[in-house]
Amino acid sequence: MLPLGTWLCLRTLRPVRQRTGAGEPSAPALAALALTVGVVGGIYRIGGWAWPAAQVD
Repeated sequence: MLPLGTWLCLRTLRPVRQRTGAGEPSAPALAALALTVGVVGGIYRIGGWAWPAAQVD
């Protein structure tokens, strides 16, 4: 999650420049990113009710 957040912050703070390449990421790139974020979130129990559910026994 840290690399994604860093990339988003740096992308936002950069000055706007004229783009000549592809404008939007492709569908496979978005799917790969979504899979990666989901796996990392699942490993670290990020999101939803993961913390309270882990405390109930």
